[in-house]
Amino acid sequence: MSSTKEASPVERVAPSTSAPSAPHPAHAPQVPKVDEITDRDLFLIRFLGARTPVIPLGCMVTAGILFSGFWQFQQGNKFKAQMMMRARVAAQGVTICLMMGSMYIQERQKYLGIWPVKSPYQ
Repeated sequence: MSSTKEASPVERVAPSTSAPSAPHPAHAPQVPKVDEITDRDLFLIRFLGARTPVIPLGCMVTAGILFSGFWQFQQGNKFKAQMMMRARVAAQGVTICLMMGSMYIQERQKYLGIWPVKSPYQ
């Protein structure tokens, strides 16, 4: 064992005396200003924001297709019952996509500072 102490990798690196530079403007992230609400935002908030009937309507359409498929199966029309079950799966997929879109829009509303939505009954 030698009495000389080896320098750790951190100690071998010379400390930087200059301050970290700002990113080049071309590579800087493009963050929209909070007060800028685009037409796209307004459209999506209107149709997928909080308190819009899109999700309940999707659920009702899915349930309607499901019960129609059960009815067709009860009547003995297996081909039509199978088609209705396939349509139910498609309706469920669309409803789930609408739910995910609605969650995104509600987070966007929070980011833009227009959350919570004021109730018309208050």
